[in-house]
Amino acid sequence: MTRPPEHKVTVLVGGYEVRGWTEYTIKSSIIDPVDTFELSLPFDRKAWDLLRPEQPVRITLDGVTLVDGFLEDAPLPEGEEVLTISGRDRIG
Repeated sequence: MTRPPEHKVTVLVGGYEVRGWTEYTIKSSIIDPVDTFELSLPFDRKAWDLLRPEQPVRITLDGVTLVDGFLEDAPLPEGEEVLTISGRDRIG
C-alpha cells in the first residue's frame, strides 16, 4: 500500500512562519474569483497570538504560494485543543 505524499503547509504572517497544520482546505475556481482557505493545527498559543483577523497572510504548500490574502477568523478554541483559521485572497 502506498502512502499519500505529505505536504508542508506554511502560513506566513507578520514575518513569522506558522507550521504544523494537520488539516487544510483551499478553494480556488476560475468561475469564482475569490479563493478561500481553512487550516487547522493543534492549539499553539504563540500561533494564535499571531493569527488575528484582517492580518495579511501568505499560504504556501511545499514552498509554492497558493494564497496571498487576509485572515477572516481565528477564534480561541474551546478547550484549547485545535486552532482553526479561515480567510480569503486579496481579491475577496
